Amino acid sequence: GKTFYSLTQRIDKAKKLIKKNRKIQVVHFEKIVHSSRSINTINYLINKKKLKNIYFIIGSDNLIKFHKWKSWKKIVKLTKLTVFSRKGYDMKGKKSTVAKYLKNKIIFIKNKPILISSTKLRNRDQVKR
Repeated sequence: GKTFYSLTQRIDKAKKLIKKNRKIQVVHFEKIVHSSRSINTINYLINKKKLKNIYFIIGSDNLIKFHKWKSWKKIVKLTKLTVFSRKGYDMKGKKSTVAKYLKNKIIFIKNKPILISSTKLRNRDQVKR
């Protein structure tokens, strides 16, 4: 699907978020991999960069429909699926097709509730422009 922000905008926003944390580095692979598909980036990281411990991080809202993603079974086989709490989605996420498939092999992060949806963030950002 089409993303709301361009690649350049997403990189700029990510860099602003982590500018004070030197332990985090913003890296993008879409131009190198020539794909925005997660499985293609994961394969690149494993085959070309020889990375072994890859954590694939999503919100519990995405976990609900994760079984509809391209190559989701390969993604969870090659990475450690890590799920951040999203208010109102955690219980559905824990009952999802992927959660049942993986049983106890998902890492659930007990973060402070993320109350704002990505849609509200985008709309709020639109007002600021």
